[in-house]
Amino acid sequence: MSNSKFLVVVNPLAGKKKVKEEWPKILNLLKEYGVEFDVEFIKYRHQAIKLVKNKI
Repeated sequence: MSNSKFLVVVNPLAGKKKVKEEWPKILNLLKEYGVEFDVEFIKYRHQAIKLVKNKI
C-alpha cells in the first residue's frame, strides 16, 4: 500500500441526500482498511473545485 493521503470530498446532498445517510458506513470502511485521508464536506455549489485546486 502506498503512503499517500487522500482527500475525500463529501457532498451530503448528492444522490438525493443518500450520501449524508451513507457517510458513516463509508467512513468506517476507510478507517477499517487503514486509508489515510482528510475529509471536506461541501457546503455550496462549486466548492469542491476550489477545495481541490487549493490542495494541488
